[in-house]
Amino acid sequence: RYLRFVLYKECMDTIEVIQFLSKRLHLSAKDFSYAGTKDRRGFTSQFLVVRNATVNKILGINKLTPESGSGGVVRQVKVSNIE
Repeated sequence: RYLRFVLYKECMDTIEVIQFLSKRLHLSAKDFSYAGTKDRRGFTSQFLVVRNATVNKILGINKLTPESGSGGVVRQVKVSNIE
């Protein structure tokens, strides 16, 4: 019922990523759990837990590309270590 994975992100804060993922994966933002938010300007990784999603659905995140941020900053989201 729950999957834990590592989320790698560039130039996005955690809230933005959760909103992006919930919209693209057709899940509620409440289905995601995380401990704290990470810096928007950094290249960061953190654990996330998602409820009611399949491994294939989560792996599909690696094919998604968020729109460029302000100033043409390229944003990126990748997942790994799904358990």
